[in-house]
Amino acid sequence: MVLANIMNPSRYTTMRLTLFMGLCLAQADAFTVMPSSATRLSRPFGALPMKTTATPTSSLSLFPMSISSELSSFSSELLSNEDLVQDEFMNGMTHALLDFTTLWGATTVVIRLATVIGRIFILAQDLDHDVLPDELAFQIFLFAVACHGLITASLPKIQAHLEVPHLMTFPDRQAFRSIFRPAGISWSQYKELHLSSMDWVTVEPGQVILANEEEQDAVYWLYQGNVSVQGNTSTHNVCSQNHAPGLRLLGEKRLAMLLDSRQRRAETKTTKSSSQVAAVAGEHGAKLLRMNTTKLEKHLKRDPDLNSSLSRLAFQGMQDKLDALLWKEATNELSG
Repeated sequence: MVLANIMNPSRYTTMRLTLFMGLCLAQADAFTVMPSSATRLSRPFGALPMKTTATPTSSLSLFPMSISSELSSFSSELLSNEDLVQDEFMNGMTHALLDFTTLWGATTVVIRLATVIGRIFILAQDLDHDVLPDELAFQIFLFAVACHGLITASLPKIQAHLEVPHLMTFPDRQAFRSIFRPAGISWSQYKELHLSSMDWVTVEPGQVILANEEEQDAVYWLYQGNVSVQGNTSTHNVCSQNHAPGLRLLGEKRLAMLLDSRQRRAETKTTKSSSQVAAVAGEHGAKLLRMNTTKLEKHLKRDPDLNSSLSRLAFQGMQDKLDALLWKEATNELSG
């Protein structure tokens, strides 16, 4: 019978609860019946102790108070666990957005946007509990910096999407198809480049376009007309209709210097090249697409993905000129 009571969970729990209530009542009666030390000292010697009776309400009131205290502690523990789960979620999302975004191979705008969202999670995590004013001010400052980076990266793309399509002409599209798209530059990137660093120039016959390639702050692409390119040992005429698009690129060495590393640029500044290249407009003048290298350098800081494409563009121009030079030397040897 005892074993059956123990094996029955409900009856066994009832027995334990009854025993616990009895012990609580006994402890309450003991504290009520037992006189205090002050009463025993003030009682005369030999006097009989006074009989005190415990009120049932006082003894029974201890049990509900213990249950309410246990319930309050349990509810506070649940709330603390919920806060802990929320803090862990905020912390995990912050690390995922700030630390692992670059591993996705995303563009600059996506990285900036993920940084802003990560800063929002950090602020929400800090505002959920007590935070020091200096720490809150520091997090707000970092959030403002992230928002500024997002605006700086996304504003040129928005302007290129809204403004440039109305300004694009047939020569712009022809230049994109001829030289920029083969180098790996997308249409949206070309519109941003056009907005930030490109314009069209028309030169008169005999006007100097390039005096010293290394000291110029622009790269040109011949769209219409002809240009006479003069080197140290040779001079050749470049025509917009009969030559390859890469051969019509003027100033590709300056572009390569811009895209090179800082160490290489420092060496190039101190060591001047012995070859001097100049370009002069032909007898009918020329129309060229001009790319400002100073503005281009600022644009590359916002969109570093263009480095590889522009490097291919400069390499293609050098390769076409080298092929033309080798072909000319081979022709002279055969004719001689």
